Amino acid sequence: MTRFERNYQDPRTQRVLGFLMAKGLLIGDGIPLRGDVKLSIKDVLWVGAKVEPRVLEVLPAALIHFPRTFMGAAQIPEDLAEVIGAIRAREDQGPDFRGMRFRAMSKWANRATSDKRTKPLNKIKVNKTFRMAPDAIAALIGGAEKAGVSQTQFLEQLLLA
Repeated sequence: MTRFERNYQDPRTQRVLGFLMAKGLLIGDGIPLRGDVKLSIKDVLWVGAKVEPRVLEVLPAALIHFPRTFMGAAQIPEDLAEVIGAIRAREDQGPDFRGMRFRAMSKWANRATSDKRTKPLNKIKVNKTFRMAPDAIAALIGGAEKAGVSQTQFLEQLLLA
């Protein structure tokens, strides 16, 4: 048995790949899907370095969407924390991480996962507060009622039309 085959059969590899495949972040076969595991950051980095480099590409998105799955948040390397911060800030450019391009990593945070409890980062609404004149508020309320939608949806329709 080669080193690669041994590493592929390692329980750490099975847990990490099984989780990422169950969440729709990786595609593969021959690994049982495991959506209900706790993963060590150290183990995930080991799998990314020794077995499957694509793990490093989807790791920031997995940490953003499923933070409670990962144990040892204090063990997140500083360079990975910078990547996650840039992705959360929705920046177009950011640091690369262990051979993975920032753009390749950030696209995964904006893709829908098979776990319907999370939304792609670019679909999460941002809270904004505005002060408006009473006449503008009345027009907003009337327009929303007339259209049969919420005030937020009415504003979004006006802005995006």
